[in-house]
Amino acid sequence: MSLSLRQEVQYLSKHSADRFSNKNSNNIQALLKYNQVLPVSTKIVLSEAAAVYADTLPVPVIGASRGGWKYTKDVTGSNKFNYYFFSNQVANPMLLSELEGFWMCGTIDTFVDATSVPFLVLYTLPTGSGDAAAWYKSRIAYSIDLSKHHLYSGEKIVLYWGKKPEFDHKHRHFELTQTVTTGTAAAGETVNLLSAHCDSAVPAGYSTTIQGLGWTNKHVKMNIHLKN
Repeated sequence: MSLSLRQEVQYLSKHSADRFSNKNSNNIQALLKYNQVLPVSTKIVLSEAAAVYADTLPVPVIGASRGGWKYTKDVTGSNKFNYYFFSNQVANPMLLSELEGFWMCGTIDTFVDATSVPFLVLYTLPTGSGDAAAWYKSRIAYSIDLSKHHLYSGEKIVLYWGKKPEFDHKHRHFELTQTVTTGTAAAGETVNLLSAHCDSAVPAGYSTTIQGLGWTNKHVKMNIHLKN
């Protein structure tokens, strides 16, 4: 993971929250007083988001009919999309135990099997001791259990881990209950990256459109809209 990626996503998270808090400081204090979580909405513009889609190949485009970022795999091979939408803020780190949930909202244009369904990944900050890889201490991947659900091509859905998103009541929500953990994943580790991906095993011609991403902890519900 390049330093520029972390810096750009960190800037997005920090300034979207700052912009809201500067205008609504009294509202924030009132919400916190009554133990309510503050909702914050922001957007990522595709033309300014190379650090967010990072090593995605081919680069996503704007979905003409559905909006959001449309990814279409153009050739057989290991290409896939990787969207990094949260990066650790050094001045205000979030521990693994503090993350309450994260999610994506999108449309699978052609559903075939489990490889068609995007998944979520969490990386914790490396410490230099007992790290699972050079750039993360632990990695947790969350995916869908299709033995419990029926998905359909062209249906807009919400995929989430942890706390169910409350922003969207119009579409079906699917909890990602299957996990693959690499490393210790201790509660005191710092969340370094949150990301959404598709499987590299999808065939050429596969496409999916992601319209929104987000995460929540006890302080904030972050809703990120992917725009043109």
